[in-house]
Amino acid sequence: MLQELDGKVAVITGGGSGIGASLARACSAEGMQVVVADVNGERAAEVFDSLPAGTAATLTVDVSDADQVQALADFAFDTFGAVHLLCNNAGISPVGRIWDFTDDEWQTLLGVNVRGVANGIRSFVPRMIEQGEGHVVNTGSGASFVATPRLGPYCATKHAIVGLSEALRYELEGTGIGVSVLVPAGVNTNIGDGMVRPSADPELLADDFTVLTTSLDPTSLEMIEPDVVAEVTIVGVKEGWDYIVMGPGQEVGVQRRYDEVLAAHRLAKARFPFLP
Repeated sequence: MLQELDGKVAVITGGGSGIGASLARACSAEGMQVVVADVNGERAAEVFDSLPAGTAATLTVDVSDADQVQALADFAFDTFGAVHLLCNNAGISPVGRIWDFTDDEWQTLLGVNVRGVANGIRSFVPRMIEQGEGHVVNTGSGASFVATPRLGPYCATKHAIVGLSEALRYELEGTGIGVSVLVPAGVNTNIGDGMVRPSADPELLADDFTVLTTSLDPTSLEMIEPDVVAEVTIVGVKEGWDYIVMGPGQEVGVQRRYDEVLAAHRLAKARFPFLP
């Protein structure tokens, strides 16, 4: 556990807005040196400018590009000499029916949401192991546990983050490196700005958003602020939480998934008593 963050170094992808920007400010408030990485260099620079002089750095990075993430790791270690907290936070959330996504749109989504996390792990974790201390936070979503119509591909990527993070946690046992899955829901960010796919049919788009909205539990439409997410995340890192979960509808969604899986298991055993 990184119980003491003062004087440590954090790297945050997707750090130019939303949860990432709030994480950057929260880490800085803890006395950390911060590298703000974002595919939008202007937004990253704005967050960088808001942090105390001499305590931060910024780099324009497309996390789906393994070479750029490796360059980010080299930059961070060269600039500050270490990285103690890696927040694989960059993500996109395009809307649409699963079969409407083109191959290119699938590649883009998987590139940012899944390979972006894998690239961060590959480029940073071996050096963090050499340090003997550190923590990785992989940003999931309420969609990590609950599937929603018109967000199927996004849900698939966020489910993947859970499996990836749990396996990473097992593999890092005894190394001094912790792993948390950040699972926020209903956060007031600009992730919705990228919900329209390049190939989206304008005549179907309104229907996509109508189906998405009406499928949600009304309580899940309540919003929490990204600064709250960052505040809770800092506590989760310090205390070594495996899951950092917050936001409306989470308990109901997780319980429903749990109940459905167990009910299916019991049904199979009832129909086929020879099953273990």
